[in-house]
Amino acid sequence: MNDGFAGYLMDTTPESYLDLFPLETIVYLTPDSENVLEDIDPDKVYVLGGLVDESIHKVRGACPVSRDIPVLCCEPQGRLWLCGHACGAVCQRVRVSLQQLTLRRAREQCLQTARLPIREYMVRAPNPRNYHSETLAINQVFDILSTYYETRSWPAALRAGVSSGKGYVLPDTAEQ
Repeated sequence: MNDGFAGYLMDTTPESYLDLFPLETIVYLTPDSENVLEDIDPDKVYVLGGLVDESIHKVRGACPVSRDIPVLCCEPQGRLWLCGHACGAVCQRVRVSLQQLTLRRAREQCLQTARLPIREYMVRAPNPRNYHSETLAINQVFDILSTYYETRSWPAALRAGVSSGKGYVLPDTAEQ
């Protein structure tokens, strides 16, 4: 388990949330949802969408040496597609779209979706790279939800969980 969660009290299980909770109680949180999370409902179960590293383009293909073994490869830079196996060969490739991956997963599972209200409470801050992302790490989302649950304030929760590196700030800090 990620050390970032070492201080949290939680139960873990190998069972799927789909087997543990009724579908109508599950809300899958994804930055690509059209639905804004306005409040936390204690009768709902919130699933935090999967973590995606935006700096790596993942591809799916087949190893040209072992051919029958599907592999997931990464393109660290340029056009070099390395095999995940020890053979080190270049893979045949089919690009897997990472855009809206968590939203697609939720839809495939017929789940309700929601996104954090970042656009509703924060503004894009000018930065040298003109970078703005609503994609957060799992622990950041968890911290935002925990802070909101304690304070019932989205501005306080977002201030606590959205780092300035994401390119968003609360309006009262936009000028600074």
